[in-house]
Amino acid sequence: MSAAYPLYVGITRVNLGYMRTQAPVLAPVFRSEGQARLLSAVLLGSEEISIADAAVRSGVAYPTAYAVKSRGVV
Repeated sequence: MSAAYPLYVGITRVNLGYMRTQAPVLAPVFRSEGQARLLSAVLLGSEEISIADAAVRSGVAYPTAYAVKSRGVV
């Protein structure tokens, strides 16, 4: 490949990121209903719980609970 030709990449379409779920109607500050349920499971419980327990109590998958925790929400 010759260095005399510059690299050109044409953009043929626009990719917009979007959330896969709607924000909860009663609390639109949360990204999803699952995030709101996770936060309530952690804050309304009387004892310290693990991420796995919070996921089970709130009805979300463990990877989702871990991602929410990693964002610093819970």
